Amino acid sequence: MAKNDRNSLPGSIDAGLEVAATAAATAGGLLIAGPLGAVGGAAAAPALTAGLREVISRVLSRRERERVHTAANYAVSALREQLDADEQIRSDSFLKLMTAADLRQKRSLRGCS
Repeated sequence: MAKNDRNSLPGSIDAGLEVAATAAATAGGLLIAGPLGAVGGAAAAPALTAGLREVISRVLSRRERERVHTAANYAVSALREQLDADEQIRSDSFLKLMTAADLRQKRSLRGCS
């Protein structure tokens, strides 16, 4: 789909869609088939992205796409304001990267209960 097409998505939504599709395909492949599945999922991500673009362009009207774009811009600007004010986005461990040791510990705790 051409970027100048009136059915195309705004740039920020399109970029987010690519990131989300790549992450979802890679995570799905990793969960299903391990490291090789992650590589396969990452390789399949462009096809998933293209499919999602097509579905969105057919399902959402021009006005709905504009609303999604406006909502995304609002969310990004609110987040940027918080970061610029040095506010902490979350205080729980949601954004903490888990190390392999953390994952092993979590799995062993699940096995004990």
